[in-house]
Amino acid sequence: MNKRMLLLISLAVASNTTFADLACTNAQDPSIICQAADVISAHQKDVTNAILQAPVGAGEPATLPNDIAILFNNTYSMPILTTTTFTGTPNQPSTYSSYLITGGWDCLGPPNNAYPLNPPDTMQGMWIRDAAAQLHSYLGIYKDTQHTYPGGEINALNDIMIGFINTAATDLSKNPTAHGFNADGSVDSAGTDYEMDTLAFFIWFSYDYWKASGQTVQFNANYLTALEKIFATIKNYQYININGQPLTYTGMSYSQNRASDDPTELAFNIPDNMFITVALQDAQQILSSQAYATTPDIEQWISDCQSLQTQIQNGINKYGVVDKPPFGKVYAYEVDGAGNNVIMDDANLPSLLSAPYLGFSGDPTIMANTRAMILSANNPYYFVTQQGGPPSPMTYQGIGSPHTASVINAIWPLALVAQGITEQNNADQTYLLQSLYSSAQFSVGNSACISDTPQLRQEYPAAGYLHESFSSVDPMYSSSRGWFAWPNAFFAEWVDDMAANNHFPWSTAS
Repeated sequence: MNKRMLLLISLAVASNTTFADLACTNAQDPSIICQAADVISAHQKDVTNAILQAPVGAGEPATLPNDIAILFNNTYSMPILTTTTFTGTPNQPSTYSSYLITGGWDCLGPPNNAYPLNPPDTMQGMWIRDAAAQLHSYLGIYKDTQHTYPGGEINALNDIMIGFINTAATDLSKNPTAHGFNADGSVDSAGTDYEMDTLAFFIWFSYDYWKASGQTVQFNANYLTALEKIFATIKNYQYININGQPLTYTGMSYSQNRASDDPTELAFNIPDNMFITVALQDAQQILSSQAYATTPDIEQWISDCQSLQTQIQNGINKYGVVDKPPFGKVYAYEVDGAGNNVIMDDANLPSLLSAPYLGFSGDPTIMANTRAMILSANNPYYFVTQQGGPPSPMTYQGIGSPHTASVINAIWPLALVAQGITEQNNADQTYLLQSLYSSAQFSVGNSACISDTPQLRQEYPAAGYLHESFSSVDPMYSSSRGWFAWPNAFFAEWVDDMAANNHFPWSTAS
């Protein structure tokens, strides 16, 4: 066990110091990031206390609360401290700009005790999807009634949130079919493909931040321009693909790539279309807010947005549902509108598994059938630890992705969190928490490693954090991306939700 793990065990138990405290004490430039980190640190301590005080139900491991507290402390403040930069003129929100790198690399973990982060092999581009998800994990702070935060601290967090919305709005106004951008606003060389979920994540985060914080300064002319480009893009791809070739009209909208960045097999990705209906509904409420009360023709904007949402929803209902014995009617993963379909699910969000978390409300029976199908061998990317593998503390099972084909039968922590956050059964939730904690203890070993030396491993330890994926066949030694900000943030959000609802599954699981 390395020094960092020993330190964090003591942090979890004592609950009086967090990584945010350490990082900003040692930071050379205690900027607005550290002001926001003060709020994050205080909330993190509240949640940690709640975790440690939750009683353990009969038959559950007595160490589980401490295990989850350790992993929560590792994961909660890391994304904002290790991926975020901010610029802007004080008290001029229109100038705020936040840029969040994707925060993933092959062999290494986050830095030991300081930011900003720039280790070897870091993915420097900002994927709007990932950035929105990383910041979304901090919205629970606005519901924390245990603290009255000093204005400067909560305002710093608001500034970062508003800065991201400003930056994403500007980027998407210029290039609505790109998904990854550089700090100067240019399209990242790996972010050129059109992924409709990027547009959905941008609106979804904007809406959820507004509802959590009450802030509306981000809903300005720049944001409205982004919405205009987004609506036009979604409408355009109801009829043609990225190459201008005509599509069978279904009402749904086309996406060139999946959320995994892999190309779609068929034109209409169902999770993407599910999510965009949620985003379009959110957009209607944003457009109906006081921020746009005096905007000319705003009622027509709202009506057009509602019509587009209805068209896509009707397309999902008509073309996205297929018969899959023995489960009955299920949602397909992709369709072409001409009778062909792909039956599977991918770990990356949006997914069929994560649709309820993202706000999609489908037919309850079909949703239940779909969940049962994708969490079984009928999903070609659902993996279970095979007998005969190396000694392991537990059996692992979960959804992976063709994106990590180089790691044998790779399960993604993103999917384990998505399964847990949408699960109603306490025992199943507890199992998923145990799986996530255990997977975070694995070393990182992969032929894709570029810079991997004993010194770097000591400076940037990967153990103790959620990886992009780990092999269900060889979990101790094979994984991808020692540090991937998104699953760490998503896990922390799930645990934060448990604390907010005062419901820890290990306390009631039977």
